[in-house]
Amino acid sequence: MDASNFVSGLTAPLTNSIDALKISNFVPTRSGHPPPGSMPDSILPEGVAKPALFQTMTMPFAEPEQAAKMTFKNRVIVSPMCQYSANDGFPTPYHIAHLGSFALHGVGSIMVEASSVEPEGRITPQDLGIWSEQHRDAHKALVSVLKSFTDGLAVGVQLAHAGRKASDHSPFYRGEKKKKYVTREDGGWPEDVVAPSAIAYSDDSITPRALTTEQVKKLEDKFLQSARWAFEAGYDFVELHGAHGYLMHNFLSPLSNHRTDEYGGSLENRSRFMLNVARRIRQEFPNKGLWVRVSSTDWADKAGKGDSWTVDQTVQLAKWLHEAKVDLIDVSSGGLVPFQQITVGAGYQLFGAKAVRDALVESEADETKRMLVGAVGMMEGSNDSPSGGDRSEVGKLAEQSIKSGECDAVLLARGLMSYPNWVEDASVALAGTRAAGNPQYHRVHAAKK
Repeated sequence: MDASNFVSGLTAPLTNSIDALKISNFVPTRSGHPPPGSMPDSILPEGVAKPALFQTMTMPFAEPEQAAKMTFKNRVIVSPMCQYSANDGFPTPYHIAHLGSFALHGVGSIMVEASSVEPEGRITPQDLGIWSEQHRDAHKALVSVLKSFTDGLAVGVQLAHAGRKASDHSPFYRGEKKKKYVTREDGGWPEDVVAPSAIAYSDDSITPRALTTEQVKKLEDKFLQSARWAFEAGYDFVELHGAHGYLMHNFLSPLSNHRTDEYGGSLENRSRFMLNVARRIRQEFPNKGLWVRVSSTDWADKAGKGDSWTVDQTVQLAKWLHEAKVDLIDVSSGGLVPFQQITVGAGYQLFGAKAVRDALVESEADETKRMLVGAVGMMEGSNDSPSGGDRSEVGKLAEQSIKSGECDAVLLARGLMSYPNWVEDASVALAGTRAAGNPQYHRVHAAKK
């Protein structure tokens, strides 16, 4: 089979070929071997406490009988990273290779990239989706493969809708661009791009069609249906994408939401779309993981363009999400407008995570039932070296952030892409010994222990 035929047929092979191979035959775990990325007391040097980064993390709203299944082996999470490598919304073998390397090197959890709840909700024509039973089955194959690589791995998926940023070119598109966006002739859907209000992202972007109240409610139904398919596919949790200028963020920010119905105006109304979806998923799936990603700020309060989304509003939203029994809030920032003014550096988004966590800790008496807070944004640290240099600082920023109460977990993206064995090297830097590794890699562990 040539490459073009292989790629064109990926809607079925990622499901059928794995079923035919009987994936259980390929599980490489070994009886009695600690899960890769875990740090049992037996391997810690005498007198060394287990680093916070390698302590287990239990989803707070899991029922007691489900707590063991909803406990992650460490606090390193692979952040969802759009790869623009899907075929009609279906995952491909590329996704196995891309995500599998993180599984082999001991991350606690992998979150599969933004997967749209409808075809028109993709950022680009090459985005993942989960809008049909066929997509569910392909995702099921992906989850099965990832969990076969390594023991104790949790896998989730980010449910998304691009809103006014839909029908865009992928970052590595090299063809002729007739417009800044992907035209209908080139496989796009510019006439079907929607948002809370008919406000374009930039002067040369698509002006989206403002959703009617009834259309908003139908989109809530689609998010719920995609969550059903995700859990049927074997995902341990879903994350609602409410950040980076996509649809849920469009509703939240007054810069992009000028509605006058029940979904616009007040903070409560602008939060309604996200909260309705979260509440419905939690009601139907009380024993599954439910996460939400937010931008803590638009970074636009000094731009003179009017009221924007701020940390204070994020804190109030977080309290409502906590009441809705969301397990983890993943705090990012920015992405809504081209005139944002961001200061980038190691841990540059920690201020948002800390503000949310401080408010939740202050208001929640039972710490075991508090929504967890994840931090993202160069949390691998600016001094971490993937090139064989000084590795003594690997994991220090993440460890200190958790220990000091700024967050409960870290989400890494580009840091892991450039440094897949970050977890293993962080364990050495923090505890003086390597965390448990995949048994097939025992020669590496023995050499660098």
